Parts: sequence; C-alpha cells; structure tokens
Amino acid sequence: RAADAKIPRGCEQDEAREIAARRGVRVAKWLGDGVMFVSVEAGSQLATSVELTNRMATTGLHLRSGVATGSCLLMEADDYIGHSVNLAARLCDLAGPGEVLADENTATLAPDWVEVGPPRRKRLPGVGKVEGICSLRLDADLPLTVRDGPSDLTVVTVEVGGRPWRLGAEGRR
Repeated sequence: RAADAKIPRGCEQDEAREIAARRGVRVAKWLGDGVMFVSVEAGSQLATSVELTNRMATTGLHLRSGVATGSCLLMEADDYIGHSVNLAARLCDLAGPGEVLADENTATLAPDWVEVGPPRRKRLPGVGKVEGICSLRLDADLPLTVRDGPSDLTVVTVEVGGRPWRLGAEGRR
C-alpha cells in the first residue's frame, strides 16, 4: 500500500511521523513538499491519511493525499516502484486542498469513521483511465462518544471545524 501526501517541512513532519507510527504506517521518504507512506494494511494507511489531513486543516494547512493498494518493489533500499505507487502519486496530484483520494478497491477498506464519497472516473497521466476514484473524509454524521475507563485503544483528539473528534486505531470513540 502506498500513499503520497503534500506536506510542508517542520513541525508538520513530526505530526506525520507520530500519526503514521501510531497506526503502523512507515514514512518511506520525504519528497520535498511531500511524504511517501507505506503500509501492509490499507485501513491503517487510509486512517493515517484522513487523520493527518484533518489535523493539518485545523492549522490552516490543506493537504492533498492519494492512496492506492497493490504490489510494489523496493529498489535500492529507499525507492518504491510499481503501479500502486504511480496511482497514489497521480491521485495526490488530482486531489484538491484538504482532500484524500483513493481508488475504489482501496476505499472499501477504510475504517468506519471515514466517509467514502461516490466513485468518479478520470484519465490520469501515466496511469490511464481509472474507473472508481473516491474522496475520503471524516464522517461528520457519526456521533462523538467517549468511553469511560481504561482503554487498549490509542485515542487522539482532532479539531475539525471547531468540533472535537476522538479517533482510535479501530474506529471513532
């Protein structure tokens, strides 16, 4: 699983590292104003991209992110190549400010607190026609609940539009 996100340098990199590490996603490399994440679990990758995009939006930074699943090869210990990597990069290029895009197959693996938009079709440079491109975001219709007592679930609070969201690794709490 691969994802590209446009993210500035500085404290935002610390945020990206923290979210990715907590969700079991690895920062493969920094790409100038972006980052390449890799993961063996698509749900964790989608959760990382959606959470990071929403967390940065609260600071006025509107990230663009593309996520795709599939096989890829690691070349010379620091470069991933393959169709899924190219698709993630093109989806990132296509995404608008504050938007996470994924192919339809990948989007079906999103956590329950992520809303998946309707699929659309687009021809992407170097990839060709992609039938199901979906936009992903926090599901604003889910009620916010807080579980009392100890938890084995890592929880973070994200402010979106002035409203607090508590996100866990397996779902919204």
